[in-house]
Amino acid sequence: MKTNKSLKVLDLTKHFQEDVHKGNDGFELHYKNIMAVISDAFKTPNYDEPLEYVPTQYIAEYIKEIHSYDAIKYWSSLKKGGKNIVIFNSELCEVLSSKLIGVMDIKLNIQDLSSIFVQS
Repeated sequence: MKTNKSLKVLDLTKHFQEDVHKGNDGFELHYKNIMAVISDAFKTPNYDEPLEYVPTQYIAEYIKEIHSYDAIKYWSSLKKGGKNIVIFNSELCEVLSSKLIGVMDIKLNIQDLSSIFVQS
């Protein structure tokens, strides 16, 4: 695939700088941790519950419409170290070749994310 122009891509695979915002109620919002949760949400497979895609669809629409991004890059759930790119507008790219592949095995790892939200 090749793109017809340089794309503005939100890269959720990069390491984000820690940025803490403290509210009047003492609650601390850790920007780096929130971006990690969003990145994990994009790479998490969903097999049976279409409604579980709603949060990531909403975030993608927000990124596309409000911040004018052309694409999102996020970690692959199927290949360790692999990356996926979603391009919002298919007219921005041209398919040069394709092939049919089959997924033969899937291994899921889970992580407790409750500790990333810190409350003072």
